[in-house]
Amino acid sequence: MDYSDDQVPDRLNAMLATLAAHSLEQEDRHLDLARRRTDIAKAVELLVELYGEQAMDRATLLEKRSAVSGFARSVREALATRIAAEATTGRSLKTS
Repeated sequence: MDYSDDQVPDRLNAMLATLAAHSLEQEDRHLDLARRRTDIAKAVELLVELYGEQAMDRATLLEKRSAVSGFARSVREALATRIAAEATTGRSLKTS
């Protein structure tokens, strides 16, 4: 699968832009923890929905290119945790 920027689905671009805007508009540059966790979970679900088994590759690429690398790193880590949990239960990567 080619992961060039021009092939990023509009839905993913819109979500990442919204999340980045939320992050940047905070005066103290910190999101409320509950909101941040919710945003991370939404991003993980969207990556899994759009990319399935390739979601980790995409999350890694997004982390490298993201203007909000802390958030992108959190998404990648949450996705890695989900993949590890599903691997121990024998389930395949799918949306909840």
